[in-house]
Amino acid sequence: MICKDTAQPEIECAFFVAWHGIATVFYITARKRGEVYALEMIRDLLTWATVATVGQDEAREALGYGITDYEDALIAAAASASGVDWLVTRDEAGFLKGPVPPINPGDFLQKL
Repeated sequence: MICKDTAQPEIECAFFVAWHGIATVFYITARKRGEVYALEMIRDLLTWATVATVGQDEAREALGYGITDYEDALIAAAASASGVDWLVTRDEAGFLKGPVPPINPGDFLQKL
């Protein structure tokens, strides 16, 4: 999850999710609860989260971050392109070389 502090009093944060995260949520949920439920969950997710996209430029930029896991580098590139303030992850160490500061979910919740 990627978070952007909008500095608008009526909106505390805008949430972004990497596109592959949506696919992961779908497959895990579908396996446990069925495809109909999983699709409904994705529809709900898309009402409050924006998909952070990665295109040609971001894919190239990700190569220069020095992040050894290229999938993580793509996530960092999506975060950067979205202009977010934090990249919420359980793997903070994996994103230290990226352009957006990582934050673990517990610390992020403390900031809300």
